[in-house]
Amino acid sequence: HYSGLVKDSAVRQVVTGLKMYGCSHAMVVTNSTYSATARRLAAGNDCVLVDRKSLALFTDSKSK
Repeated sequence: HYSGLVKDSAVRQVVTGLKMYGCSHAMVVTNSTYSATARRLAAGNDCVLVDRKSLALFTDSKSK
């Protein structure tokens, strides 16, 4: 369990890989939350962010 905010450096690594490997999509998944700068960076680079709230909604919908 990661308790701190996921910072832009983590998103930057994924965005760099997206471009370097010619990927069409990128996603960062965490059981924590993202900093505002991480969210802005992801939005500007077509990178989907999934945080603990989204994970909870997903798991709740799958258990019904």
